[in-house]
Amino acid sequence: MELMDAIEKDSDKLPNLLKTAKAMFDVVPDEALDVHTVQGRKLGRGDRFWYEVSSETVNKTPAYEKWRSWSKPLMLEIVKAKEEARA
Repeated sequence: MELMDAIEKDSDKLPNLLKTAKAMFDVVPDEALDVHTVQGRKLGRGDRFWYEVSSETVNKTPAYEKWRSWSKPLMLEIVKAKEEARA
């Protein structure tokens, strides 16, 4: 928030640096457009996309990696069952 505030207020003082920072914030990675965003829902991205793509993280702790390897397949099975029930 502070950086965005600085971009809006001080862009004339540090034009190149702040323009570069703003450009980084203007680009939304594709995996961020999921069920939690209007754009993602318009793309038809639901729970399956969330569990398969958007909820992935890097630098997982061993404990989180263990939990994730157990929970992800379970959640995808639940999503699959919901999809089949709707069909």
